[in-house]
Amino acid sequence: MQSLAFKYFYEVAQQGSLSAASESLHVAVSAISRQIHQLEQRVGAELFERSARGMLLTPAGQILLKHVRRVNLETESTFQAIAGLSDTAKHPIRLACTQGVAHELIPSLMAQFSLVHPQSRFDVFVSSAKVATERVAMGDADIAITFSTTPSETVAVRFSCEAPALAIMAKNHPLARRKRLRLDDVQQYPLALTDRNTSTYKLYQLA
Repeated sequence: MQSLAFKYFYEVAQQGSLSAASESLHVAVSAISRQIHQLEQRVGAELFERSARGMLLTPAGQILLKHVRRVNLETESTFQAIAGLSDTAKHPIRLACTQGVAHELIPSLMAQFSLVHPQSRFDVFVSSAKVATERVAMGDADIAITFSTTPSETVAVRFSCEAPALAIMAKNHPLARRKRLRLDDVQQYPLALTDRNTSTYKLYQLA
């Protein structure tokens, strides 16, 4: 799970070595090392310089550390927003979100929130970004977490951040070895896009 890899990466960056991170997290060195290796493969760059002195962040690692710190702040902000809802034990938190958020973010957020507030319950509504926003505007949801290209005037946006758009292709595709792509690069090939109501499709149309 990517959040676990981020957790291990952050602790190694803070502690300066795998062994110190292992003691802090009470996790085997091999497990931490494996997660960091997988993370390096995913980003396509080494995150640490390994030496007898310990683990030093590379330029790529420094960039990722800033991202992880931002994610931690975003998570805390989300928890605070949800914690502000009244009487979560009796009334479930009505959460509207898009499909991508539901798969990638919501399960870990709910699990972490439940550790602090074990009596909390959630009703999750998965829909398009537009419908999720409308649910909040109409009072049918307490909070929405979505991808969106433009802010809505019908709700108050408490937090926002940039999210990358990813291209999925076969390993032998001519563009597979590139670390970054522009829309001009992919438009010459047949594309399978998400539904017309999704933010990804609208972003492609705007470009």
